[in-house]
Amino acid sequence: MATAIDASTLPSRTRLAAYSIADNIRRPTPKAPSEVPWHGEAITPEWLTAVVGAGTPGAAVQDVEVLGGDNGSSARRILAITWNERGRSAGLPDRLFTKSTPTL
Repeated sequence: MATAIDASTLPSRTRLAAYSIADNIRRPTPKAPSEVPWHGEAITPEWLTAVVGAGTPGAAVQDVEVLGGDNGSSARRILAITWNERGRSAGLPDRLFTKSTPTL
């Protein structure tokens, strides 16, 4: 029988390791702007629209493509962002850099 563990009560390094393992298994997709993607590949057009396009009414991300990156002490990714006409005319960024620590 499995025992549930409340990870929030663990020491910080152990807690980070527990969350990292869980994210690597579950691969969660952020649903709201308050949720932070666990990795560059988890960033969705909907999330970017809500976060980056929030100040531009009518702007929407149509596509997110990982152009490259590398892994070292952190996982770095370069993303190409395709905006609709409203996002392009507002000058919203078409390239973003992400940095995360999905592994320990």
